[in-house]
Amino acid sequence: MLIDSHCHLDFPEFKSDFSEVLSRSRETGVSKILNPGCNMKTSRKAVSLAKEFEEIYAAVGVHPHDASEINDDSLKVLEELAQDQKVVAIGEIGLDYFHMRNTKEVQIEAFEKQLKLAQKINKPVIIHSREANEDVLKVLDKFISSNSDLSGDRTNEVIEQMSEANDRTSLQGDQTGIRGVFHCFGGDWSFAEQVLNRGFLIGLTGIVTFPGAKNTHEVAEKVPLDKLLIETDAPFLAPQKYRAQRCEPAYVIEVAKRIAELKDLLLKELAKETTRNAEELFGL
Repeated sequence: MLIDSHCHLDFPEFKSDFSEVLSRSRETGVSKILNPGCNMKTSRKAVSLAKEFEEIYAAVGVHPHDASEINDDSLKVLEELAQDQKVVAIGEIGLDYFHMRNTKEVQIEAFEKQLKLAQKINKPVIIHSREANEDVLKVLDKFISSNSDLSGDRTNEVIEQMSEANDRTSLQGDQTGIRGVFHCFGGDWSFAEQVLNRGFLIGLTGIVTFPGAKNTHEVAEKVPLDKLLIETDAPFLAPQKYRAQRCEPAYVIEVAKRIAELKDLLLKELAKETTRNAEELFGL
């Protein structure tokens, strides 16, 4: 059994054949699908889909592209949406300096406010980071420092202590109250280590199947199995076998196959462990 830990089934690309998409995912062995929101509208849609279909779960949040939507009223709505038992995370949230549809200041403020919300309601976060890795870590480190009541010069010490603690405890809690996954991970191994040291998981997509994605191959090889999630990010990033086509949840098996090859594991072992990771992180 597999879990697609990140897929946008509420997007219009699935409108014409939604039922068939779900049928194909079931036939492939996908038992659960996590559908994160990107803005207020899609967050509501994600919750609606999760209520209607047993295998779909939702996350609610505002992507950096729509960061200007975050204010007191929208945060209140997100908190209300998050009370539904099928809502398992806040996301996707973070920073995106590639498209820059909002200023860095607006993005960072929205990111911090949603991290505070996740902390308040004790739910994990799904983080989007594109060409903004340094600032994403800076924001997270502020939470680590403030939540630990430490001065900035002790932040690295706390990160190390937190990493050690995470090796001994469940994925459902850590020292900071901020936990989650860096979805669609696109960084190199050096950045992956920094993410892992802060107690976060790494989500890999169809990019890992691309022949030229050497950094992603290295991350897949080296990331500890208990810190790994698999995802499609559908309708985007179809695996190499389906390159240039619309992606869908059934294709998560191609992600799993390639990672299993890179880690020299049986597919069933990779599937079992990544499913367990998703279930533990998101309480599925």
